Amino acid sequence: MQEDLFKLLSPIPILLFWLFYISNRKNLSVAAPALFFTSIVCFSQNFVFFYREFHQIIQVALIAFYIPQIIRVGRLSRFNLILFPFLALILISQFFNPFDSDSKSQLVNYIIVILVVNALYFRGELLKIEKTLKFIGNLGVVVAMLGCFEYILTGSPRVEVTFSNPNYFAFFLGIAWVINFEFLKGRARVLILFVMTITIILSGSRSALAFPLFCVLWFIYRQGVSKRGVLVLLVAGCVVSFLYVFDLTRFSDKEAVSGSDGERKLFAQIGLNMVNDNPYFGVGWGRYISEFSNYSSTVDKLHIGNHILDASKQDRRVSHNDFLRIMAELGWLSLLLCIIYCGYCIHILMFQTMALSGVVFPIWCGMILFSLTHNNLNTAFSWYFLLLPIFIKNLNLRSKYHGY
Repeated sequence: MQEDLFKLLSPIPILLFWLFYISNRKNLSVAAPALFFTSIVCFSQNFVFFYREFHQIIQVALIAFYIPQIIRVGRLSRFNLILFPFLALILISQFFNPFDSDSKSQLVNYIIVILVVNALYFRGELLKIEKTLKFIGNLGVVVAMLGCFEYILTGSPRVEVTFSNPNYFAFFLGIAWVINFEFLKGRARVLILFVMTITIILSGSRSALAFPLFCVLWFIYRQGVSKRGVLVLLVAGCVVSFLYVFDLTRFSDKEAVSGSDGERKLFAQIGLNMVNDNPYFGVGWGRYISEFSNYSSTVDKLHIGNHILDASKQDRRVSHNDFLRIMAELGWLSLLLCIIYCGYCIHILMFQTMALSGVVFPIWCGMILFSLTHNNLNTAFSWYFLLLPIFIKNLNLRSKYHGY
């Protein structure tokens, strides 16, 4: 009851922050993208009241407002060269597999992702992207403070604020952490990053810690080893060690961690069995969950301490790995295309001059690592960052072509 009340009331300060932000005329140009990202935090995974429906209404409003303008302009961004071929693979797979309710919902969801991402990037320029990123960073500070308040108020072992899962709460904070590291300066940055790091740790999400790690390593790589870089690593190491040694977080629960890792191993083997039986077209988009029970008995039981993990006793589980899901649902070719895309992005991020690389590289790498342990590529929020290297590269090409 206390947690439901917290989820009911938490969106209020977040929405007030959005209103305060757009009240500044300089920020009106990003009012719509800022509203979408605010909705991601407040409503998208909040099952209290009618918050989920609010998020859907906001997405529909974005699509209804921007898509006619995109059609009028008659030009699509180049990142659609990734989105549309993937849609084609999904549709082809549907011809060879049952088109059940899971497939239908995931197909509709992906089409919405395409439309919303195009709306978010419509007439996007570097200044607009930078403002949007700064808003997300500031939003992350508000959410982190709410996370600390939730921990104090409810005593929950894993905080999640308005999100449905602590991992996705930490996922958002990890992205905001990188943005604040890049754009904030001085003591304010140290204090804010300290609070955000503590909150990520309180969520119990191991994968989300990859964002700060990639950020610091990328900073050191770009700037060279400096006293400041070494100090950041030492402070971060001391904080994590303190919380671990004194058993204040989920990281200290070795049995829980082993159980989580063990489940992922079983689910990975089940996904491999699916694609081995259906190598060309997979089991169908969105159907890993549907087919799980048909393959759960094909893997051996796993002994974890005093417990036994038996997948055959489970039903309708998610893959906990986006690449595994794509491979199992669409076949080996789709996985190969994903690997090629990742390699291309790494190439342009590391070996080409790119604006905002201090933000884009660690966020993009953190997202890929997070996708290897969770299913997060089912929202426009994730795709916005996944496609950011391609979009910024396109902006650079346009600037060179037009001479500005």
